[in-house]
Amino acid sequence: MEDISVKIKALQNKEKLTTKEFSKQIGVSPQAIYDYYSGKTQISVKILKTIADFFNVPISYFFEERENQEISKKIIQNGHVNNVGGQNNNYNANDAKLQACERENELLKQQIVDKEKIIKMLENKK
Repeated sequence: MEDISVKIKALQNKEKLTTKEFSKQIGVSPQAIYDYYSGKTQISVKILKTIADFFNVPISYFFEERENQEISKKIIQNGHVNNVGGQNNNYNANDAKLQACERENELLKQQIVDKEKIIKMLENKK
């Protein structure tokens, strides 16, 4: 699994935020951000939730594998998976691909729900 701090850093870079700007937005010091990225300090669930909210991603995003993230991004952006099959394919092939995507979508949604339940359970223990 890709490290959580790598995913956070990628989101920070995508938004073109300096560490100082980013830290101010989520209510921690720039040194705390450096410590998260270096692995010196672990990110608390509370801060991770703040970061997820700031970047408008589900907290489960940080626990997903890269392949699932790409599918999730498409689902989040479009509300569903688009462009299933090319125009030159026949109806049956497109229908089969659509059904496969819908099954994958449901599995991914369930994984996200399961991971969010785990996170809530961990949050309640603190």
